[in-house]
Amino acid sequence: MKISRAHYDPLVRLELRCLLPVMRRTLGVGALVTVALLATGHFTAETATMFASALSLSFVLIAPVAMMRDKYDGTLEVVRALPVHPHTIATGKMTAAAITVVPAAILVAAAFAWAATEVGDTVVGPLVFLSLFGIAALGLTLLAWLLLAALARYEADQLSYVPILSFLALIFILGPILERLLPDPAAALRWFVGQVWAPAGTIVALALFLLAAGYWSLRTLSRAIEVYSKRPGPEFLRAL
Repeated sequence: MKISRAHYDPLVRLELRCLLPVMRRTLGVGALVTVALLATGHFTAETATMFASALSLSFVLIAPVAMMRDKYDGTLEVVRALPVHPHTIATGKMTAAAITVVPAAILVAAAFAWAATEVGDTVVGPLVFLSLFGIAALGLTLLAWLLLAALARYEADQLSYVPILSFLALIFILGPILERLLPDPAAALRWFVGQVWAPAGTIVALALFLLAAGYWSLRTLSRAIEVYSKRPGPEFLRAL
């Protein structure tokens, strides 16, 4: 795969410049909700864990939604018209997507560490916190890359059924399975944090999934950008 370092760094900075305002607004909303929970006395370890998990999905969607915006407002077409290989553009977008989920990974790790301390009655040290952060960062990056590639390859109307199927799977499939496997979430969290190999094994498994998903996402995203560039567009830019 051809990736130009001379073009890669500017593309990453360009992507982050577009995504940072959305990240700041998302963090602002999260801060407001946190203040409201503190003011009403509902900010507990359980609510913090649920809120951090929900907020992390917002960060996962930032880069994929920006990809859809670039397709429809012509930004992707302008970037592709420049003398940059599609692999370089795809790598820049995937790097920016991975960076945007870092704040969410920190929040999720902090929330679960607090939950392990409060609910699980377990002391969470720096190593365990870093393990939780690694698990959250790898998992959120995996989701962001898969969504980024899917939204680049398919049109929005072709993916309209995905939220419905995901909701049904969560309610009727994943929910009963987790309820049967984890009848006591506090005990499961305490056991997970207390095992030396459990966080490390989870990180290794997620890293392997991330490598496979990253390879597929890079190829899919590069192909989508290459095909998209063949659509009619600003010919004067292509002549530069």
